[in-house]
Amino acid sequence: MNELARREFLKFIGAAATAASLPPIVEAQAASLWFTPVRIPSPLPIYKTSESWLATGLNGDGTTLPPTAAPELKKYKVIDDVIVPPEYARYIILQWGDRVFPNKDDYFGFNNDYTG
Repeated sequence: MNELARREFLKFIGAAATAASLPPIVEAQAASLWFTPVRIPSPLPIYKTSESWLATGLNGDGTTLPPTAAPELKKYKVIDDVIVPPEYARYIILQWGDRVFPNKDDYFGFNNDYTG
């Protein structure tokens, strides 16, 4: 084994050890969230310890669900909207087809979906 291969192997072992230690850290941080996690169809461990936000309609309609030992959703509705926790706000700055350029034939659109 040459020097470079040995160094690469040690980097791999270090990265693997770091990755293996992350789940407990992430779970500990998730338990102290300052916002309500958005409920998704996949049951996440955070739903057992914290309230979660389940979107039920467009424009921020939803309900807060209490923590539960069985976080699986029996049924859910797919909502075609940007879903954010109730502590957050969302605003449309520009939307598809808005004319914002000097050339009237140019319009805002394709692949401009910034979220931050």
